[in-house]
Amino acid sequence: MSRYNISTNYFVVYFLIRFPNTILKIILKISKSFPEVHCLVSSILSSKRQRKKIYNKTSDALNNGSMKQKCIVFIDNCYGGITDCFKSIVSLYEFCLKNNLKFKIYKNSPFDFSEYFQPSKYNWNVSDSEFRIMLDSNVLHVWLSNDPMYKENTWRYQQDTLLYLLNSNQFEYIFVYYSAPHKLSSKSFNELFKPTLKLQNVINDFKDKINNEYISASFRFVNLLSDSNELVDGYDVLPVDDSKKLINANICVLKKLINNNPYKSYLVTSDSYKFITAVENSNIKNVYFIKGEEIHHHIAFSDIVSDKEITKSYVEFMLISEASTAFQIQIGPMYESKFPKWAACVNNVPYYLIRLGSIYDVDKEINPMIISYN
Repeated sequence: MSRYNISTNYFVVYFLIRFPNTILKIILKISKSFPEVHCLVSSILSSKRQRKKIYNKTSDALNNGSMKQKCIVFIDNCYGGITDCFKSIVSLYEFCLKNNLKFKIYKNSPFDFSEYFQPSKYNWNVSDSEFRIMLDSNVLHVWLSNDPMYKENTWRYQQDTLLYLLNSNQFEYIFVYYSAPHKLSSKSFNELFKPTLKLQNVINDFKDKINNEYISASFRFVNLLSDSNELVDGYDVLPVDDSKKLINANICVLKKLINNNPYKSYLVTSDSYKFITAVENSNIKNVYFIKGEEIHHHIAFSDIVSDKEITKSYVEFMLISEASTAFQIQIGPMYESKFPKWAACVNNVPYYLIRLGSIYDVDKEINPMIISYN
């Protein structure tokens, strides 16, 4: 199937959308040797499952072959955290620029994204009234397939699917609810986003408090310390004694890091209230942090995330992006978060991972690994 053959695309998409799900499932099974076909069929099938009606008012577009500039709209992404969301947005934005498409973002659940970020150089904002007008147009609602068989080519096949749908010439708007979090480039991020006044004021207040060039150090525990409602397979709550040892080991590494650069300030970020409290009680000089809620609620997976937690996450993200160097410390069972890596990527801050096999390795020499943004 050639993705550039518009007449072929028109008929293929027209009939695939109207096929019953049982037929689509059969096509899905026999297309595994053809990933581009598989991704297209799988995306249409998953979209039909998610919404009983995946398109609205297509008849006019089908009859007149409307040549309006088409638009991709990124809708609420609840399939990953902050960085997955940003990477999906940036990937779709770059796809739209490359293919002369308009790009918009409508993200208001589980919170209103526009309360924290606003357009920088490219106007992606959609008001509620504009969104209602879009819904009355020729719309295709798409959940792009993310089958494990695609491996590192997932975004490539998703782009092929989008092109196929766009070239079918049936739809003026494609609402994308899920796409692969492919990459986050500094240039595109800064073209799209800048903090709102509300968020920037919190950032400025914190930077005034630091009043110095700073290094960031990030620690991700998930629910190892029993102070998070986030459940990740393989990251179970540690016994009390083990959790205390893990906290002490991380503080030991933090102190070593500070001793290597004693004249700089340090921003410590973590998803654990218990760890931040332990850092606070350690009375380490020139260390700054933002305390969140006593129980951490993941920004993407919880319906009860507070403005305090959302603000904390976005402020930490932007502060890491302005650090002189960014570190992540991972000891033993801790989770390797991508949050500090992609925050550092926003302004090309050098990013290092300090990984130790167990708490008993903290006495060894620290050898940070520099990590690329690929």
